[in-house]
Amino acid sequence: MQARKIARFDCLPENIRLEQVVSYGERNVTVEETLEAMNATCENGKLLDQNKKEIRFFRIACFGNPPYNYDEIRQREQEEIARLQQNYSVIVIECDPMIQ
Repeated sequence: MQARKIARFDCLPENIRLEQVVSYGERNVTVEETLEAMNATCENGKLLDQNKKEIRFFRIACFGNPPYNYDEIRQREQEEIARLQQNYSVIVIECDPMIQ
């Protein structure tokens, strides 16, 4: 069964793993769980959601100690996410709260 799941998402970007945590909380949510909830599939080498909209990943910058321009970085990230969402389904990968 594991081989079938991997084959289902064989077009996953190289820097993304199925077991990677997307959001942290009482129960961490993985990339695989998120893709399954979106009924994602691979077609012609592209990862698509149930509406055939391409899925992109966006990784939030993580800091132990925030840099002096932290607010600017966060604003640029939010702008980039909004821009991506115009054309893609976007999965935002949050920071591990243990890093912050």
